[in-house]
Amino acid sequence: MRKISFIFPGQGSQYIGMGKTLYDNFPYTRVLFEEAANTLNYDIGKLCFSGDMKELTMTENTQPAILMISAITYKVIERELKIRPDFMCGHSLGEYTALVCAGVIDYADALKIVKYRGKVMQECVFNDEYSMVSVNGLSLNIIDEVCYCNSNENKKVVVSNYNSKTQTVISGSKDIVDKVVEELSKLGAKCIYLKVSAPFHSPYMENASKLLNVELHKYKYNDFENQVISNFDAIAYKNKNEIIPKLTKQMVCPVMWNDTINNLINFGVDCFIELGPKSVLSTLIKKDYYDVESYAFDNPNDQKSLFSIFSRDII
Repeated sequence: MRKISFIFPGQGSQYIGMGKTLYDNFPYTRVLFEEAANTLNYDIGKLCFSGDMKELTMTENTQPAILMISAITYKVIERELKIRPDFMCGHSLGEYTALVCAGVIDYADALKIVKYRGKVMQECVFNDEYSMVSVNGLSLNIIDEVCYCNSNENKKVVVSNYNSKTQTVISGSKDIVDKVVEELSKLGAKCIYLKVSAPFHSPYMENASKLLNVELHKYKYNDFENQVISNFDAIAYKNKNEIIPKLTKQMVCPVMWNDTINNLINFGVDCFIELGPKSVLSTLIKKDYYDVESYAFDNPNDQKSLFSIFSRDII
């Protein structure tokens, strides 16, 4: 018997055309596309299907768009394959989707929350003097040390995402990030600048975090129907009273994704299913763990495998 975790992607997984096959192939999903459009007061489905990539990549559009597609994918999995996960988790923004699918946050409320979240994350920095860089091929200890040694009281660079055994993301002031990248490259790292202008999951998000905290208090939260792992500490939420504190801290603290996956495997999870656009998270798992199954519903071959495996289980 498989022990399953659903995993939900974060910002960066968006692409023009995402969700169109869900809309076309599963007509019952259209009510959720319509609800999102009515909640946000614009046709977000059209933006995803055939919009302008620059507009879709605006943080306040990207976040509700990815949440919408991911939550709708969950409904398809739930209805078509009757899969009941043992755990759920999501990367950064994806944690909000996990909370929606676990019954904790209403779908429409979550769309409004993450739109606001995206807006304040972008607005809390007023220039382009920040960078985020993916660092591949060096140990976490080395990256932490180089970041620490190059930071000072006025300008910082920190680890913002512990994504896998071999992939880390750093955030901070652009000039300091550039120095760190130079040093890490000399040590053999492959560094890739990300197409973002704000230093997510870093101390520079402090003002955005405070604004988000105020916004989160406006909404109602339900009890958990499934266990959800928090990005903040890679531990399952105990109850709904932890939602606002943990989501607030998530804004300024690193995403503990590597620890999350390790903990889930230690809990016996041997099958991960990514629900949302692209296959970023499932690919990371495949690279690090050879003895677990990892699928992305957005990948046609993986989707075919899932229908083959779980349709058979239903029968």
